[in-house]
Amino acid sequence: MPAVHSRPGRAVRVDHLPLHLESPHAELALDRKLDKIVKQLRDKKGHAAPKALQSLLKDAGGSKVGERAQRLLTALQSQP
Repeated sequence: MPAVHSRPGRAVRVDHLPLHLESPHAELALDRKLDKIVKQLRDKKGHAAPKALQSLLKDAGGSKVGERAQRLLTALQSQP
């Protein structure tokens, strides 16, 4: 990734950004997927929700969306 110039003669390197800052669009896309799963649960169509959450967790990794999805999956699995 090229350097970003904030002032003439001064460059700031941005190639060391954490993953969640490198692709905010990817984070938003994952958040939309999680919102769809939550909507299914609210509409009482959640029979496929655990499988969808597991699929989402493969893509989300250690992001904030992944953490929320993991908590939701744990809650669903603990219900009788």
